[in-house]
Amino acid sequence: MAVRHIEIKPFSWVHPQLAIISRCDLDIYMGKKNALVIASQLEDAEDAGINVTDGAVLIASTVMSKYGFFPDRLVWIEHYPPGIRGADKPQATHERLWFAGDDGKLCIDRRNKIGITSVRALAADPDTSEFSDRA
Repeated sequence: MAVRHIEIKPFSWVHPQLAIISRCDLDIYMGKKNALVIASQLEDAEDAGINVTDGAVLIASTVMSKYGFFPDRLVWIEHYPPGIRGADKPQATHERLWFAGDDGKLCIDRRNKIGITSVRALAADPDTSEFSDRA
């Protein structure tokens, strides 16, 4: 299966209420039906602006609008490189988010930790059956 990979490094956005310019790295993997987006916090966190956790809805809305993705066909992963979240979290972390629409406004439905092996499997095949796992 052919997976299209798009890198946007860095991806910049502006928070509308706070007028803060923020940056992260995006990796987009598009299958025939589904898409995986990995939003990675920049290692230079002081200059990155709002982190990918606080900016998730805004970043996802922008990406979904630009590429025509729908919340139910999107796997969203927040990635923090090793040590970014502090000395007590020296390993890289990945969290999977599910989005839902509420009166036309995107919101986070839920989030779960996800292992790097699962992230790699989803990147290799965004259309895999693991995609629909909403556990």
